[in-house]
Amino acid sequence: MERNRPKYSIIVPAYNVDIYIVECIESVLQQEYQDFELILVDDGSKDKTGEIIDKYAHNDHIVALHKENGGLVSARQYGLLNSTGQYILCLDGDDWLEPDLLSNIDKIILEFNPDITCFAHWRSKNKEQRQIVPVNSSPGFYDRAEIEKKIFPYLIHAKDGKYFATNIWGKVYKREAYQEYQMGVNPSISIGEDFACVVPCIVHANSLYISEDSYYNYRVNMGSMTKAKKAYPKNGPEDIYKCLEEMIDLSKNDFVDQLNRKLTHNLFNICCSQFNDAENYKKIKRRVLSILNYPLYRRIVQDAVFAGGVKVSIMDFAMKHQLVFMLGILNKLRQ
Repeated sequence: MERNRPKYSIIVPAYNVDIYIVECIESVLQQEYQDFELILVDDGSKDKTGEIIDKYAHNDHIVALHKENGGLVSARQYGLLNSTGQYILCLDGDDWLEPDLLSNIDKIILEFNPDITCFAHWRSKNKEQRQIVPVNSSPGFYDRAEIEKKIFPYLIHAKDGKYFATNIWGKVYKREAYQEYQMGVNPSISIGEDFACVVPCIVHANSLYISEDSYYNYRVNMGSMTKAKKAYPKNGPEDIYKCLEEMIDLSKNDFVDQLNRKLTHNLFNICCSQFNDAENYKKIKRRVLSILNYPLYRRIVQDAVFAGGVKVSIMDFAMKHQLVFMLGILNKLRQ
């Protein structure tokens, strides 16, 4: 029997999260507001994640999907294509929601009808150890003119280091304000994939609402890509640049300058991460220099302009002058 179209689609990409996925699923099923579908996407898990998802498949709210492993972006895209809701909410398989999320977000949507609703989140190790992380923008409703005036100047990365919160979770999107840009993200991007989707969503949004309240629990998972001590892939910044080039007009505002700063920071993290490999210094140095001398990356780093801050100035100096030894020291200092 064909299901009625729900108001909200909650998309959960899940890969090897069998110790967390039950808490994640139950936090959705226990929502006070019940007009939703839960799209669970097993991205080729090697643990019991897929089995657990199948045990919930009988629930009328749940759509259980399985696919070959393709990464977080491909799992979100697959879930999106199999969703039907008017609004989209992304939830990672190791995180969980507060029970009043949908009921409170729905009140905001009924009153203001924003394209995107943003809210604060809890940074959590567990339910007993957590702290609120606010959205780093003033709360309230923004029309198109206010988005351009108040959000665009730091949407990507302002000179003073301020940037808009571009985590894909912690937001609810109208389908038409989200789908095109999520489907436009290169599935190969494994670090910065949220940024590559959220920035175009904000750039093209006609309205935005920011709430001070916290409804999402982000779990500090040391096994995730960004927490693991390994060398990050070098293609990420180029893929992000190409995505944004296709989806937004970088010539407007100062988006090129902002993107240069953002990607220089990304490249700094990538270069530093090369020292996490168990190789001798000469091999690491050759690899770092090959990254910094890649034409696009060299231009981005040389054109990036930062303002103030000793740490940022040192990072900028080391990157512009390709001081690989200094990058190694900075990598040790930040661990």
